[in-house]
Amino acid sequence: MRKLFYGGFKLTPRGQILAITGSLLLLCAAAQGCRNNNKGVDRSPARELYGRSLKLLRLYTDSTKASRDSATLLALAERFDKKLTNLNYEYPPETTLMFTEGENDTVIRLTARYVELRDSLLYRFAHPLEVRDTVASDSLPGDTTFISHRSQSKESIKV
Repeated sequence: MRKLFYGGFKLTPRGQILAITGSLLLLCAAAQGCRNNNKGVDRSPARELYGRSLKLLRLYTDSTKASRDSATLLALAERFDKKLTNLNYEYPPETTLMFTEGENDTVIRLTARYVELRDSLLYRFAHPLEVRDTVASDSLPGDTTFISHRSQSKESIKV
């Protein structure tokens, strides 16, 4: 039988049994402590925070869609960050840990949607759109005629 050493000391068979038993008891206690014991826990603050977070995310996502320039978009993003931070400070620190898995997934999905929308709009504002004239480029293989927003607006004014 292998001899167990504990801190440089050789354990006797009785000590080995006690060490193994103690280790198993510690493992069981740790597993019991890690279990999700939400029975009897008041989840009303978590439900309230969840509802207010969804409302805030949807409101700012819609406002972000309506923004027309980068200055407006950046101002909206800063206000969103401040409001979300203030909202989270209104509740105890571990409130979000009481979200159900579905609630957590919904908040993550809506947050990712907001961030993707904000980033794509910032990119679009930084790189203005130029549309190729598809009729000209289809009819002539080497044609590189572009119609930009400016030239379209100048032509509409001349009419």
